[in-house]
Amino acid sequence: MWILDHLDDLDADFRVFYRIDDIEALSGPQFLALALRVFAYQGVMAALAAVQQDSPLVRGEEVRHVDGDRAAITADPDLSGLVSWGAP
Repeated sequence: MWILDHLDDLDADFRVFYRIDDIEALSGPQFLALALRVFAYQGVMAALAAVQQDSPLVRGEEVRHVDGDRAAITADPDLSGLVSWGAP
């Protein structure tokens, strides 16, 4: 099911690495075979996989959910280096 969430990303990688301009023209088995191999190349899907592998869940670390305002979270020494804030 991960494939459905990344069709645009797969389309981009297929264009670059496989020179396939229309992923919908592929048969199901062809598409799946190529989709599973696209992580071997340095494209969008490989970058997304690398980010996921570096996530706390993949590393087996506990994930903390913190409720509070920005000042309280920023003041917490355990969280201050882990949280970044973007402009509204």
